[in-house]
Amino acid sequence: MHTTLTLLHDGRADQIEVADPARPAISAEALEATLGWELKPEGLCRDSMCIPVDQDELVGEDGLDLRLLADALQRPLVSDGKHAVASLGASHHDRGEALASLDAPDFTLPDLDGNLHSLSDLPVWQKIYEELKDQGFTIITVGIERSFEDARPWIEAASPKHPSLIDTEHLVPDLYGMINVPTVVWIDEEGRIARPNDASFASNRFKLLTGLDSRRHLRRLRVWVRGDAPALTPSEVRAHQDLPTAADQEARAEFTLAWWLSRKGHPDDAERHYVRASELAPHDITIRRGSMRTRGLNPMGLAFLKIAVKSALTRTPLYRPLKDSP
Repeated sequence: MHTTLTLLHDGRADQIEVADPARPAISAEALEATLGWELKPEGLCRDSMCIPVDQDELVGEDGLDLRLLADALQRPLVSDGKHAVASLGASHHDRGEALASLDAPDFTLPDLDGNLHSLSDLPVWQKIYEELKDQGFTIITVGIERSFEDARPWIEAASPKHPSLIDTEHLVPDLYGMINVPTVVWIDEEGRIARPNDASFASNRFKLLTGLDSRRHLRRLRVWVRGDAPALTPSEVRAHQDLPTAADQEARAEFTLAWWLSRKGHPDDAERHYVRASELAPHDITIRRGSMRTRGLNPMGLAFLKIAVKSALTRTPLYRPLKDSP
């Protein structure tokens, strides 16, 4: 007798037949169909790359052991046997190599009307966009929210004339290694990261809380767009990047599983995964604050205030702008 396991991975949810959801094993056909890897005599292979594995240990009578597969691929795996769901996170090596290459990871997300937009085919802050749009400048805003309706009041209040996208699966923070919002990334006309994650606001409305002067970042942005001064060099970009660790990616896998359980109506079972995600990556506010709505907490209220107070007491700022030269 088999059970259908939901495998959460790479922004997808695939259904796989397994004998035991608590110790999932999948067929070679399912492995290739879902993850694109093929088991060959030389190991796990995809395209021209093969990873040597102990096939005697990996392959059992029920199929390929999913936990051993995850270990071989250096991807974190967390599961919930009760609800037959497993979350396979991205390898921190893969995420780190992708970011260090400076090629901006592409993504496709919907706007409020459900229209899909990709980074590669797109403009955000409306005022600076209107100022610089005739000089080849485009802005993309991405709201990381639980639902479209949570994002709607903020987007409608801003009345943007450019696509304003909603990321309900926390895809962009994972791809770009973002740990808080607002975060700004500069991407040049060649699709390369010209300035990595930088805490900045479009105005000084929250300066008293954050201590950040938005004018500094906007001055840099203007001179870069106008060609009056270069952005950071590739070596400077890499020096400023905080690449994800194995614990960071495991935290994201835990968060993904908790997120799925919450939306399926299992908040009590989700809670331990939210807690574990926070323990693994206490510095990641996109995880800690991003889970609050689904946990019945106000992300603008007391729960967030406690994080902010602890941050002040331990002198670990919530918002960390780049420390480059003026």
